[in-house]
Amino acid sequence: MPLRGLTEVIAHASALEVLAAEIGSGRAPVSLGLPRAARPFVLAALQRHLQRPIVYVTSSVESSRIATDALSNLSDAPPLHFAEPNTAFYDSVAPVREVIAQRSVVLATLSLRADHRPPLIVTSPRALMHPVLPPAAFAQNTRVIRRDAAIHLESALEHWVKIGYEGEPVVERIGAFSRRGGIVDVWSPAHPLPVRIELFGDIADSIRAFDPGTQRSSESLTQIVIAPLEIAEIGSRQPETRHQPPSGKLSSLLDYLDDRALLVIDDEEALREAWRTLEEKAQRERETLAESGMTVDARAPYISWDEFTTARVRVQTLVLGQSEAGTLSAHPLARQFVNPPHFAAQITPLLDYLKTQHSADDSIKTVVVSRQAARLAELWSERHAAIAAQTALDEPPSGALTFISAALPAGFIWRPEAEGQARGRTTTFILLTDGEIYGYVRPEWFLRTRARKAAPEKAFADWQPGDAVVHEDYGIGIYRGLVRLTVNTGTATQPVEGEREYLLLEYADGDRLYVPLHQLDRVSRYVGSDDARPPLDKLGSGQWERAKQKARGAAAELARDLLQLYAERELARRPPFSKDTPWQIEMESAFPFIETDDQLQAIRAVKADMERPQPMDRLVVGDVGFGKTEVALRAAFKAVQDGKQVAVLVPTTVLAQQHWNTFTQRLAPYPIRIEMLSRFRTSAEKRAVLQGLRDGTVDIVIGTHALLSQEVQFNDLGLLVIDEEHRFGVAAKEKLKRLRTQVDVLTLTATPIPRTLYLGLSGVRAISRIETPPAERLPIISFIGPWDDAIVQQAIRRELDREGQVFFVHNRVQTIHLVEQKLRRLTPEANIAVAHGQMSERELAQVMARFAEGGAGADRIDVLLCTNIIESGLDIPNANTIIVDHADQFGLAELYQLRGRVGRSTIQAYAYFLHARQSPMTPEARERLATLRETAGLGAGYSIALRDLEMRGAGELLGAKQSGHIAAIGFDLYTRLLANQVQMLRAMRDGAPLPPPEPKAVTIDLPLTVGLPESYIGDAALRVQLYRRAASLNSEEEIRAFEAELEDRFGRLPPAARNLTYQLRLKLLAHALDAQSITTDGDRFIIRAEAIGRMDARHVRRLIGEDALIGRMQVTFRRYGTPEQWKQRLMDVLRRLTEIKATLPPAPTRPKQSAHSGLAALATPAGARLPPLTQDHG
Repeated sequence: MPLRGLTEVIAHASALEVLAAEIGSGRAPVSLGLPRAARPFVLAALQRHLQRPIVYVTSSVESSRIATDALSNLSDAPPLHFAEPNTAFYDSVAPVREVIAQRSVVLATLSLRADHRPPLIVTSPRALMHPVLPPAAFAQNTRVIRRDAAIHLESALEHWVKIGYEGEPVVERIGAFSRRGGIVDVWSPAHPLPVRIELFGDIADSIRAFDPGTQRSSESLTQIVIAPLEIAEIGSRQPETRHQPPSGKLSSLLDYLDDRALLVIDDEEALREAWRTLEEKAQRERETLAESGMTVDARAPYISWDEFTTARVRVQTLVLGQSEAGTLSAHPLARQFVNPPHFAAQITPLLDYLKTQHSADDSIKTVVVSRQAARLAELWSERHAAIAAQTALDEPPSGALTFISAALPAGFIWRPEAEGQARGRTTTFILLTDGEIYGYVRPEWFLRTRARKAAPEKAFADWQPGDAVVHEDYGIGIYRGLVRLTVNTGTATQPVEGEREYLLLEYADGDRLYVPLHQLDRVSRYVGSDDARPPLDKLGSGQWERAKQKARGAAAELARDLLQLYAERELARRPPFSKDTPWQIEMESAFPFIETDDQLQAIRAVKADMERPQPMDRLVVGDVGFGKTEVALRAAFKAVQDGKQVAVLVPTTVLAQQHWNTFTQRLAPYPIRIEMLSRFRTSAEKRAVLQGLRDGTVDIVIGTHALLSQEVQFNDLGLLVIDEEHRFGVAAKEKLKRLRTQVDVLTLTATPIPRTLYLGLSGVRAISRIETPPAERLPIISFIGPWDDAIVQQAIRRELDREGQVFFVHNRVQTIHLVEQKLRRLTPEANIAVAHGQMSERELAQVMARFAEGGAGADRIDVLLCTNIIESGLDIPNANTIIVDHADQFGLAELYQLRGRVGRSTIQAYAYFLHARQSPMTPEARERLATLRETAGLGAGYSIALRDLEMRGAGELLGAKQSGHIAAIGFDLYTRLLANQVQMLRAMRDGAPLPPPEPKAVTIDLPLTVGLPESYIGDAALRVQLYRRAASLNSEEEIRAFEAELEDRFGRLPPAARNLTYQLRLKLLAHALDAQSITTDGDRFIIRAEAIGRMDARHVRRLIGEDALIGRMQVTFRRYGTPEQWKQRLMDVLRRLTEIKATLPPAPTRPKQSAHSGLAALATPAGARLPPLTQDHG
């Protein structure tokens, strides 16, 4: 909730009004000497008084984000953040587009000087040091397109590319544009949303903003401003030009400020030191490049501190903290603020303090701003109900105690004594935040800057020509792309040539299958149990139906086993765990991060399981760093509160150490004994731990498989947490299986479980998925190219300069020490350690532990040179650069996993995938690396690169026994079969109605031109995605929404597109009728459906016309009139037949027929030009 009411309190203070008047008259003091906590409040209040553009410069990237977050809550208009490029000054990689877009928004706002509210801009030294496009060039390259005005589109698009825009099929980010005939989408940094321009000839007939997530238009606009993207030089956007900046004066953000602007510096001394430090690092980078023989320009590519101080002379400046020269005496306003007490997560002293203050003085205003506000208000009401608390905030009245759920960096006590005495009153204002209550605050910054929802068709964007796919009725084939075939859209006597688009699949022996567009929902991408290319099915052979039947049987058997296990768990009993205690609430309140929605759902599910009388057996799935450990930690604390012991079982000693560190740090304030059993403990320490487990003095023990040995005896074990169970041996798994019937079990895994399987197992396996990355994660910058000594040297030194660590992966043990020598020569200052699978287990564990701990001095490992043994479960936030040597020799999933070792904190991470310069890459390797580059963003974990990992997750959950069936029919179809069997068996067990069978394929072959013409949507990949979406539509409402979206995005629907949606409507009715086909023969329609044979023929004839001929399983009737007339008649007939079917009794069960009967006629010999358009060829 915005906290503008707090700003209101300070804005009315006489000392603040005096300060605003001093600034307005140019007589403001050099610096104010304000305490840090008061600065965002004073700045927000000044903005309200001054109504001038303000640029607020903090001393670091982190402090600029914290300030932006605080001001978002306090100021009348949200501040703009002038972001720092996530690259170094001499980097060979360009900044990510999101950063360029953020900076462009600020420049556009200042350059255009629109009539809206003057902006408040927050920035940091790194952001200011990077040069920008000169203001004159920015203005010269800005264009305005007005509604009803002429526009030369070709010239406009050419200019957009010149000023940094990129053409894309779908516009989802700032700086992108897309052209589709007479419709152009573009997202300018001058607008909060992308804009759709619809042309009538050369006139901009319509200009509309649209939602990038739904791609649907919203408000109409009178004009759009096309502003340049923030780049140092127009037309020069290549990364290699970044080493060769223009020789003249560089422009900075300050050049965009007019004489009305106010430059506000947080702390001048800290700013100068930070700026000088950045300059020194840049100079070291420059020297490194020069040493490696790379040419660098004489002019440094950044704004120096001296240039900044010169430029700011013409802008009025105010320092909130201390100026560089220091301050003899603080401003009167600053003397009114003092620091509040701190409570170190002790809630009782906090509540007592609040009671004491309000009991002593009923004029005090107290506001508690906390992420745990609701819990604190509840505790206050329980203990001190006499003093009412409120949870809403305008300007708090005297004597009020208010709890607000939000985040602020720090609190204060404000005593405006002087002005209170002058006005005959004194009021003390107390602000407490999570900083004072718990010791730290996690700002909301990243929650507001998350990527928007992807365009709707992105869910269908995983097909590429050459991929193996599965057709539910015909088996495994190769997707060859879209093809257009000529068809007769007239009659037999008056043929008319038309076109239809089909999906072309290739099968064994070169046979081809042309899949009609309305049947694309029956085709899915093949995912098997390994990387091997699957054997193709032969059309008409029956092998596909046999494989499917075997898989169906195996799925039914597995479903029965799962239901049996579920039933046994339901019968077991143990006393339920207690509801959350005050300590539980206090401990959870001290979590220094903002929980994601997925994480909160998992926590609630685990607690609900523990509070039931049946033992818990829950699986929590989520990538490393997504918050699984916190789920386990809260469950462990809950168990200990009830006097139970907790065992945390992990596969490696390094992970045991990591978990032990986490648990001891989080639970330090509580009387809980946490121990570890691993090879790192001495014999005496182990004996003490074992004794503590026996007598109950050890509450939580964390260890490897040694925890399962006979010598480990628990006094009262209540919860077992298992991390990555699949990495334990057979004997360990058998013991775990026995334990599951005795204690609560919480299993954690980083291997993703696919959504289809997750949904299919709901109700028989307790699974929680944490899919949302932590809010503060940044996308990893990936570099792919040939080995270059200078790049490797620069990458390592950049990481060491920011006190980070580096993974260097070289997967050949025979040559790993040669690479070590080379790295020592390139970076002699780095402490390098080697790790590979041929080392002794103890030696390897010690190296990994030293790297994970970070450390300092001689013990610190800067660069870990290793094979691909990097622990998939390791979470090392300080390691944010990974270099992979010979990356072309790794599989896609391996590369994705390796990249995932970095980028686990708020720090920008880098991944370098290098290949040998001399030897050429194979086409497959080139494609793998290209795919890796495409899946660089957050959330890419469930895209193409993660399919192999999902398969592993399926194998872990379902067992290796099922992998053969998965390989035979593909993962997607197998999981749907399993889900169907689970639903059916559950319904039979519970006496509920059986789920309806999945609709069978329906053949619709009508004399119509069907599809999305290339003139309407030129991009073939986008057409495939839209076709797949269309085939998956399941209601009239969805079809109408799809039509409206097409018209909005691409223009008026052409006849072929209208025929496509007409076919989709026929398909809905055909499914309701259980029809097999809707075709024509000459001038007659033929509808085939089993239900027709059970209908009264005379009744059918009366309803649809005397020309109807009713057979045993079909009805035929004449096709006459215009296409629009006969299309309407066909629709009406289908509706009437569906209504009749609804009145019939259920059909008797018949022996199931093979879906492959008559398939031989559908195979097209290799080289044949056209298929016979019969049955499933459409």
